[in-house]
Amino acid sequence: MTKITNTRGIAKCVAVIAIMAFAMVALCACGPKEITVNVLDEGKSTEVSAHAGETVGDILSAAGIAVNEGDEVSPSLDSEIKDEGEVITIERMKKVVIAVDGKNIDVELLRGTVRDALEEAGVTLAEGDEVSPSLDTEITGEGLTVTVERVKSIVVAVDGENIEVAMVDGTVQDALNKAGVTLAEGDEVSPSLDSEIGDGDVTITVERMKHVVVAVDGENIDVAMVNGTVQDALDSAGVTLKDGDKVDVDTAAPLEDGMLITVTRYVKKPEPAASNNTSSRNSGSSSNKSSEKSIVSRTQVPNCSGDGHGYYEITWSDGSMTYEEY
Repeated sequence: MTKITNTRGIAKCVAVIAIMAFAMVALCACGPKEITVNVLDEGKSTEVSAHAGETVGDILSAAGIAVNEGDEVSPSLDSEIKDEGEVITIERMKKVVIAVDGKNIDVELLRGTVRDALEEAGVTLAEGDEVSPSLDTEITGEGLTVTVERVKSIVVAVDGENIEVAMVDGTVQDALNKAGVTLAEGDEVSPSLDSEIGDGDVTITVERMKHVVVAVDGENIDVAMVNGTVQDALDSAGVTLKDGDKVDVDTAAPLEDGMLITVTRYVKKPEPAASNNTSSRNSGSSSNKSSEKSIVSRTQVPNCSGDGHGYYEITWSDGSMTYEEY
């Protein structure tokens, strides 16, 4: 028995399979072409693979690059990338902390300087305030802290006047140096020299040590006190006033540097003897004359401060002494 083969049918089947294979190859060959895209994220460049026609959002998502709220992407996320080597730029929203007036203020901005961050935070600077980093510093990354040090108004009360100085920080000693105030031994300062200058207005008080001389009973007694009255100086010198003694300065007067306090002791004059006859009266008159005091010596004593002032120490014929300023 003879087997008849349908060669024409087989040929048709082969032809159909060949056409289908060609179509598939052609279809694959005509699909989206693969391209390389450059992603510039805050200046850092990364190359990623993509297909022509994909959107920026799809490309970034496929590359695992997250875009956060406030970040700026160019071209926009829904833009299609078609050509090899195109650049996608990402500018990140940056958080900046402003430390000012005892608190922290958080602000966010895409770009700018420290000055822009302060404006965003609503911080106004006064003359003399110090900012770190400087106002013109570019904000290039996350986590920058900007510190604002406020200038402080300081009053130094010294020698009867108020000296104003401005400082951002430092100690009381620094403020005195800036005010040109030199301290002498025994001067008292409040607050203490090593105290830090606090916030707000500050007053520094300098009490000068006052050197006075108490002239009494033929000697000069040096007394040093920061403050007090003439009576305080007499007490410090151990001088006790008796009935009739005189002080040439009001004992309630405040002390002044270089002051001379003169104490004149009371000396009771002898009473003349009584007489009933002329001779006795004449004798008494003569006796009265002889009992009148006269100056025996007059010694000039300069003030220890060397200011050209001082006093005279006067010795009388009856042995008493008085003092007279010049």
